[in-house]
Amino acid sequence: MQTLSSRLSDKDTAVLILTLLMTPEQADYLFQFLPESDAAILGEETQRLLMTQYEQLVPLLQSELRAMLDYDYTQDVLSEVESEWLARLLQSERPHIVTRILEALPDLLRGELTSHIPKSMLLRLPKASQLPPIQQRMRQVVLAAYLRRFRAIGGGDESKTFMFRNVTNLSGEDLLAVIKEMGLTLFATAFQGVDARYLQKLSSRMPREDERELMEAVRSLGQVPPDEVKVAQKTILAMDMSSMREGWLFKKAGLKELGKCLVLEHPQMGEHLAFKLDREMGEMLLGVLDESRKQPPVELVARLKSQDFVVRCVQKLAFQERIEPKWKDCQFLLYFGA
Repeated sequence: MQTLSSRLSDKDTAVLILTLLMTPEQADYLFQFLPESDAAILGEETQRLLMTQYEQLVPLLQSELRAMLDYDYTQDVLSEVESEWLARLLQSERPHIVTRILEALPDLLRGELTSHIPKSMLLRLPKASQLPPIQQRMRQVVLAAYLRRFRAIGGGDESKTFMFRNVTNLSGEDLLAVIKEMGLTLFATAFQGVDARYLQKLSSRMPREDERELMEAVRSLGQVPPDEVKVAQKTILAMDMSSMREGWLFKKAGLKELGKCLVLEHPQMGEHLAFKLDREMGEMLLGVLDESRKQPPVELVARLKSQDFVVRCVQKLAFQERIEPKWKDCQFLLYFGA
């Protein structure tokens, strides 16, 4: 039986099916917008399928489309979203719906979620045995409907290129590492050219590991344009520095910078990134976004430079293998500079 090439990603498969509905001229025009390697693979596969008899081609394409539509995103979502967020949003559902969702979850995850739900609410929930019996398939439908709001997490297909929007493809752990790196770099930038006594005064209040990381970042940072130093200083001076938990200041500064990048993006993008973080960090990101949206819009060039900054931090950590090393194989796309 005829099958599609294993080299095709979900995105490639969707594009391939689309091209087979087009004229050759329309398909050629579409291929102009694809990376060369993708266009070459799709071109070969299109030509191979066009030589397939129509009676065999239609069932094949129907099967591929059905598989894409029926794909169960449940495991993808459950592996990406922090359980505290799942539990928090679950509490807004009606009691019998909560019971249905909980009974459809794997045992381990069910126990984790219920540990984040107030006992008073758990006591008010009806037992599954008290509800009318439903088939396993219907339980999964209820669970899928609840998880649908999280479906866009993960950013869809992982491409051979990495640009700002691909931060949604990072795991929660890697996203947090990038946020911290952003904040650490902002601190180091803010102290460029400043009297060393001021740096010493701040760092002496920090946890020892934070002090070490900041001193190392200041030493290794190259020359930064004066306007970028001023922007970093403005960000740092506006921060509340009353809490000196390890890594906290760097993460807080990184979140503020990420909020600046997200303010004019689709609202769901910020929400999806927040859901990847633990509840404290996620709520802080949402708070930064709410506050940013009340301010005058960030000038376009400044916003794009901030997005480039995020991408550069991802690139740096990937090459240092401090996040998932697979990202270093990507071509990193920037608005300014190479």
